[in-house]
Amino acid sequence: MKFSRLKQQMILDWRLATRHQILLTTLLLGLFLAVVLRFFFPSGERLIETFLGISVVISSTSIFLGSSFVWIPRLSGVLSALKTTPLRPLEFLLAKGVVLVGLYGLFAGLVLLISNGIQPVNPELYPGVLSLGWVQGYLGLWIGIRQKTISRFAAQALGLIVLFQVPLLVLMLGWTQSIWHLFPGYSSLAWAMGRAELVDYFFILFWSFIPIALCLQSLKPWVVDE
Repeated sequence: MKFSRLKQQMILDWRLATRHQILLTTLLLGLFLAVVLRFFFPSGERLIETFLGISVVISSTSIFLGSSFVWIPRLSGVLSALKTTPLRPLEFLLAKGVVLVGLYGLFAGLVLLISNGIQPVNPELYPGVLSLGWVQGYLGLWIGIRQKTISRFAAQALGLIVLFQVPLLVLMLGWTQSIWHLFPGYSSLAWAMGRAELVDYFFILFWSFIPIALCLQSLKPWVVDE
């Protein structure tokens, strides 16, 4: 892996996010959600039950952000042209992951800042939410790479969004069985809610790498991996 190629790809992805209004849409969605939380929900419920409770919005944002970084290059023919470039699959994916986490961080930070103001919050909330966005964004990338039609992608993305509500419901109900760690997002949500144990950090790392491995496997027909 060469850093100069990775850096150049990150610059190109940021330009893509700006040119196709992905950045603007993300900020507007974050602003809308923040205003709703700020003015329609009590401060005591805003951070956990509401901010994480509206995780359908958060999940769909990161999943569709991830897919957009594949669908736009695919429609413009850039994805097919990767075979003729020196860019490695891992460089291609890591660049998109950095940009995705940056966009997701802006979204989550905007929601948190406007909805909660300068009141002190659980210091584990923001990194936990970023960890969740990393997993969801790469799973969105994975679906976008695999599916050739928007209808199939939408069906699978909807299934993923529903799947990510299961660990949230489990944490809200206080269920502590070890099997829930196998669900993507469970440990990240536990971290965000200040309930993470040592085993959760292992599964956070585990679920940080699994989606990348899935993306690498799905990219094989598109790129040459030496």
